[in-house]
Amino acid sequence: MAQTRKNKKLLAPAQDTLSLDGLESFLENATLETVKQDETIDFSPSVTAETPLSETRLILDLLAQLENVNDLVLETGYQLAQTRERVRELEGLLMGEELLVARIKDLEVEAQKVLELETWLDALRAENEHLKRPWWKKLLGLN
Repeated sequence: MAQTRKNKKLLAPAQDTLSLDGLESFLENATLETVKQDETIDFSPSVTAETPLSETRLILDLLAQLENVNDLVLETGYQLAQTRERVRELEGLLMGEELLVARIKDLEVEAQKVLELETWLDALRAENEHLKRPWWKKLLGLN
C-alpha cells in the first residue's frame, strides 16, 4: 500500500511546491545593502524627558501590583491556617466517633450475651419451679 502511494506520487505530474511567480523583477534586480564599518547602529534606548517618568510610573504600578499580590498571599495563608485548624478539629471529632462506633459494636455483642443469659435463666427458673412441686403432684403427674 505504501508503495502504491509512492508510485502515484512519482507518476503524478511534477508540481512545483515553491512557486516564484511574480518575483521575477525582484530576482533580476536583487541587491544587498551592507553597513560600513564607520557607521554603527545604536540600539540602546534614547534618553528623553519622558523615559524617567514612564519608568517611575511603571515601577510604581509594579509595586502596587506586588502589594496586591502580597495581600492576597497573606489572606490565602490566613484562610489556609483556618482551614487546617478546622480539619484538625474535624479529625478529632471523627476519631471520637470511630471510638464510639467501636464501643457500640462491643456493647451490641454484650447485649446479645445478656439476652442469651436471660433466656437461659428463664429456662432454669421454669425447671426449678417444676422440681419444687410437692411429691404428691409429682406422683400424680399434675402440673
